[in-house]
Amino acid sequence: MVLGIRVHGAKVEDHEVTLDSLFREVPVPTKLRIPLMYKKMSGTGGDDSHIRNNVIVRFMADPDDGFAPADWQYGGAMGPAPPVVLARRDKLPFSSQDWAVIDDYISQWLDARSEAEEDCPQVSETFLTPAAFQTYVRGQLETHAAAFLPLQFPVGSTVIAAGLSVAELNGIEGEVVRYTRERVGVRFPNKDVTALKPERLSLIREAPALPNPEPKRLDTGDNAKKRQAREKELERQEAVAIARRFCECLH
Repeated sequence: MVLGIRVHGAKVEDHEVTLDSLFREVPVPTKLRIPLMYKKMSGTGGDDSHIRNNVIVRFMADPDDGFAPADWQYGGAMGPAPPVVLARRDKLPFSSQDWAVIDDYISQWLDARSEAEEDCPQVSETFLTPAAFQTYVRGQLETHAAAFLPLQFPVGSTVIAAGLSVAELNGIEGEVVRYTRERVGVRFPNKDVTALKPERLSLIREAPALPNPEPKRLDTGDNAKKRQAREKELERQEAVAIARRFCECLH
């Protein structure tokens, strides 16, 4: 079991997830080097007649154009989205706090794209980088202190603790070795690993970064067909938007 989340309608909750071969990558987090995977669950997960907001749709935006694919356009004729579970491929915890931070980041990226008009590619190049997202995460400590602990305190980094009830550990340097949803596992000299709240830690030195090249997309025949279908879908969505604006002007 992996610590992940379950999303249904507007509800996001922590959930234990079993990864299997049916999981697929979530595009934007993958671009940010967050190896997040999703799986649509069968059924509706109960009475969904009250669902009016499918927050998972925005989360599935394509990094290239900012739109969720057609099979994620829930609402209206398609009805509510089914329950979706998400977890990290590397089996590190993914929490509802993590979701809140990255969902807000995606919203800011999409808002910047809509305002940029012709400069959309430049906006995406600025937002959709691991370094930009890490900087954003480290700026959210006051509201989401336990979000993306691996980005705040990478494994192998040196931290120093303060304000602990175990006074002998205050002011002592330790090494980050693991995580739970809300705590950082720190190994201090001659001590067992201690799980500490991130608010009690300060980063002293980061571990040397390991090379992690972005995977290349193979340009196969299937990919070309998917691209063509995608272009047609975007043209359809644009035509619908234009028609709606036209109708609004008539009223």
